[in-house]
Amino acid sequence: MAFSAAVRRQTPKVHLLPPRSSCSAQPLSDPDSQPGPVPLGRTFHLLRSSIRSEPDPDRIFALFQSSAHLPRFYHGLPLHQLVVGRLAHLRRPDLVERILESQKSDPLAPKSEAFLVRIMSLYSSAGMLDHAVKTFDGMPHRTEQSFSALLSAYSHNDRADLLNKTFRTLPKQLGITPGVWSYNIYLKSLCKTGKIDNAVQLLDEMSKSKLTMPNIISYNTVLDGCVRHGDEAGFDRVFKIVSEKDLKFNVVTYNYRMAMYCRRSESFRAEELLSVMASRDVEPNLTSFNTVINGFCRERDVGSAVRVFRKMKGKEGVVPNSRTYVVLIQSLVEKGEFGLGLEFCEESFARKFAPPFEIVKVLIGGLVKDDKSKDAKEVVAKMNCAVRGDAAEAWKKFEAELAL
Repeated sequence: MAFSAAVRRQTPKVHLLPPRSSCSAQPLSDPDSQPGPVPLGRTFHLLRSSIRSEPDPDRIFALFQSSAHLPRFYHGLPLHQLVVGRLAHLRRPDLVERILESQKSDPLAPKSEAFLVRIMSLYSSAGMLDHAVKTFDGMPHRTEQSFSALLSAYSHNDRADLLNKTFRTLPKQLGITPGVWSYNIYLKSLCKTGKIDNAVQLLDEMSKSKLTMPNIISYNTVLDGCVRHGDEAGFDRVFKIVSEKDLKFNVVTYNYRMAMYCRRSESFRAEELLSVMASRDVEPNLTSFNTVINGFCRERDVGSAVRVFRKMKGKEGVVPNSRTYVVLIQSLVEKGEFGLGLEFCEESFARKFAPPFEIVKVLIGGLVKDDKSKDAKEVVAKMNCAVRGDAAEAWKKFEAELAL
């Protein structure tokens, strides 16, 4: 959620601990050998693991291409997303192009609009907008599905200007009638660029036709934009509109309302919504609890934040994540609650999350000051076991500055 994102920008980096097995994991094949076909019987899981750990983009390309014989290769969207993402990160758009263009011409590949839409999406995720547009232009048959994919590509690549022009002109040229799906993408783009008033006007435009009547996603999108840009008046106006509609609030709607309460330093009202949700058969999720916890911590009411955390721990299906622990530990040590901070830090270690170094430094200093040097040394020992790779080197330098 937007409020949570704001908190994330203010909190230090979290180091995720790798599973114990990762230290002994072997690559799919000898990295010094020439690229070769993936042996039959290897699973997509092993293939993805090998691609994730492979630093050479040419090897990634070879591993991926040589796996084309595996069953349901073209149905493996997560594998395609992983490979395209890795190659884009390694700045090899040429290899992304070779993969996706070869699939367009492969006689074994699906020829459906949905498959070409997926190629558009993959090009978009790699930042190759021109290729996504070219794929759209070359499609023999285009419907709202591919039209929406084109709008999404513009939105993902921050081309609101092209999205606006395309939405207003292309449907007439192609004989396509935009539906709620397309309108919602346009709404998201308007909100992303802070044009909340324009988004509200678009909601009114949608309401004039049964074919484009706004759904709860439409209203949630505009509520998110209001929270993201701090438009409290706009939020109240849109929330009043959706409250008068025959629409059932979902967990996302409640989460945005919580975020706005927390933004107004009314986190106690956000906490009350947790009970309201339960009474209306809407289950709070991790974002619900994290939003309220973040809100209380921003108000320096760490006791209430811990209370909400305890509620979350008792909620089936909701598990704290690394950011939950970071926000709580940081707030506790800032308030001098080092004993409770230690408790959450140890719980974080047990969950394989290593807290940010700066927070650990303050915690260790507080424990030493409270004559708990033994506990402080245990935290250092657990950090030594926890961090890996570049983070381990950085921690060693950091550890040298600690006064124990």
